[in-house]
This record gives sequence, structure tokens and C-alpha cells, in this order.
Amino acid sequence: MKDLELSQGDLHNIDIKFEGRDGLITGNVGDMVTKIKGNVISFLVGTVNNETYKEDEYKIKIKFKDKQDVIRLQLLK
Repeated sequence: MKDLELSQGDLHNIDIKFEGRDGLITGNVGDMVTKIKGNVISFLVGTVNNETYKEDEYKIKIKFKDKQDVIRLQLLK
């Protein structure tokens, strides 16, 4: 989706799963607080856990129309 210009209407085609130590959050980006700048979308998912530790790892699965990608987040040591 690097070269894709997104519109507000496209946001309803993006589903996410955010997995952390304390649980899984699923949702549609169109239902979230968002900001679009070119092909970059900022969205507010919510708080997964009350405290974050440096050993925590998170996984975000993003599905847009017929494509999907998984991004793993962790602190680099």
C-alpha cells in the first residue's frame, strides 16, 4: 500500500487485529479516530494494557480489501 493514495472512504475497507500481552483488539479503522496524510494513516486503537514493559511484543495484522500484512513490534535491544 506504499504508493496508494487513501481517502476517508477507504478506511472502512481496513480491518486490524492488535495482539499484546494482555489481549487482542479487533476493529475497523473507519470506526476509529483517524488522520490521513497521503498514504499514511494514524489511528487510535485504545489501551491494550495498563503498563508496558520493554520485553513486551505486539503484533498488528492489517487487512485491506484482499491484501493483508502482519507487523511485529518490539523494543530493539
